[in-house]
Amino acid sequence: MESEIRRLNENLQDQEKIIRLMRDLSHKQRERLQDQAGEWQDVESIVSQRGRLLERLDLTRQEGSRIQQELVNRFGLEDFVLSELVGFIGQEAYSLLKDSYGRVGDLLAEAVAVDGEITELMQNSLRLSKGAKPSANPDAALQAYRRAAQMKKDGK
Repeated sequence: MESEIRRLNENLQDQEKIIRLMRDLSHKQRERLQDQAGEWQDVESIVSQRGRLLERLDLTRQEGSRIQQELVNRFGLEDFVLSELVGFIGQEAYSLLKDSYGRVGDLLAEAVAVDGEITELMQNSLRLSKGAKPSANPDAALQAYRRAAQMKKDGK
C-alpha cells in the first residue's frame, strides 16, 4: 500500500510541475497578446510548447488514474474518493495526498483563468483585425482555435 501512495504522490508532483510550466507559458502568452507589437510567431511557439506539455500531462494523469484504480481495487471501493481512503491509509498519507491534490487543483484553476483571458484577448484581436462584428460564441472560437492548432500539428 505504501508503494501505491508513494507512486500516487510522485505522480501528483509530476502533474504539478507540468501544470506549473503550462501556467507560466499561459502568462507569457497572455503578455504577448496584450503587447500590441507582439509577434504571432512567439504566440505560436508558446501554443506549441503548451500543446506538448498538455500531451505529457495527459499521459501523467492516465498513470495517476491507474494508481487510483489499484487503490480502489485493493480496498474494495466503488470509486476513488480520497476522503474514503483515510481509514485505510492513515491520516499522514491522507494529508499528504490531500495537499498534493489541492496544489494541483489550485494550479489548474489559475491556468484555466489565464486561458479565459487569452481566449478573450484573441477574440478581441480577431474582431479588431476584421472590423467590429458580432462576437462569436466563445466555445466555438475555442474549438476553432484547437482545430487550427491540430491541423497545423498534422501538417495540413
